[in-house]
Amino acid sequence: MSSEIDWNRLLSFMIALSYLVIAYFIGGGEFVMKIALFLTLPMAAIWFSDALGDITSSGPSIISFAPINRQSPGIIVKIAGWILLLSPIAAAIISKLVS
Repeated sequence: MSSEIDWNRLLSFMIALSYLVIAYFIGGGEFVMKIALFLTLPMAAIWFSDALGDITSSGPSIISFAPINRQSPGIIVKIAGWILLLSPIAAAIISKLVS
């Protein structure tokens, strides 16, 4: 096991945990479950970006009917995960600025 800290994993975990704590105080357990479900995709993209980027298929994908026939660079998958993870914060900031 490497002693080097993976800052992407540590920071994403802290952000996700803060979302869950805030969700609990806003809407209780049911809301926490909804937020946890939302967090699965961005957290997986950040934590397992290389493995997810290597996935290909000859059949239709979940998102479109086109097959995924090329690998995606892990860094692109990780960036997409960060965009998804931070989108609620961006939405809250924009909402405050507009109102």
